[in-house]
Amino acid sequence: YLRISEGCSRGCSFCTIPAIRGPFRSKPPELVLDEARELVSSGAVELNLIGQDTTMYGRDLKRKDALASLLRELEPIRDLVWIRLLYAYPTGITDALIETIAASEKVVRYLDIPIQHASDRVLKAMRRPDTAAGLRRLIEKLRSALPDIVLRTTLIVGFPGETTEDFNELLTFVAWAQFDAMGAFTYFPEAGTPAAELPGQIADDVKQSRLDELMRAQQEIAFAHNRRRIGSRLTCLVDSLDPGGLGLGRFYGQAPEIDGICVIGGCSAAPGQFVDVNVTGTRDYDLLAEQI
Repeated sequence: YLRISEGCSRGCSFCTIPAIRGPFRSKPPELVLDEARELVSSGAVELNLIGQDTTMYGRDLKRKDALASLLRELEPIRDLVWIRLLYAYPTGITDALIETIAASEKVVRYLDIPIQHASDRVLKAMRRPDTAAGLRRLIEKLRSALPDIVLRTTLIVGFPGETTEDFNELLTFVAWAQFDAMGAFTYFPEAGTPAAELPGQIADDVKQSRLDELMRAQQEIAFAHNRRRIGSRLTCLVDSLDPGGLGLGRFYGQAPEIDGICVIGGCSAAPGQFVDVNVTGTRDYDLLAEQI
């Protein structure tokens, strides 16, 4: 993991990060590059770029399209194979960033875009600048420019004032978006946040019921995505290997520790090496594969 920024200046009504971490500030690009080279010289082949809001990178330094520029500067680092971008704020995903990912040989076609909700009314109460229409346009643009992109998101259910209609809008959006992966949480009133003082706090049993329904819907989508990969060929980064030749690894669409994995039979590669596999089946959120 390579941190490129600290803090956040977005001001979402449910979030304590600005109070805990302070306002957004970017790590200077020369320091990011030095750290990246040090990590790769120590054996890292995959760098996951993180920050509370990676797509705001460089704005405090008065640099336009700084994240796209940073990705281009990371590209030439020898022995670096994968660059992954996590925690991408939807409104911060620019055309320049999309074009940079499309042109890169190392930035994987994977974006983690926490949208939080898809009801305009709830998004406004969350103090998010997004709209459902804007999110739809962004997803369509990403899939048009990067047909093989894997999209992950994070959602909150049971936000104060969330009606049955709002929740149904979210379900409809998720069914349309067909996210490859999704994390979802019930709203928790963090002390000191504006949302904690809002009227219309939702009962815990209602929040849990909505979460269960949402996750069941997403499970069907994720499992269908996995089934469609059966018979395909993927390149996997091996994370571990047991004495019997069973490897655990990931293709580019699986971020470490948060997504599913590839279970690789007949694996002869050591951890940190890449192998080509044929996908032979699925096991819940994981893919079953055999090394070629």
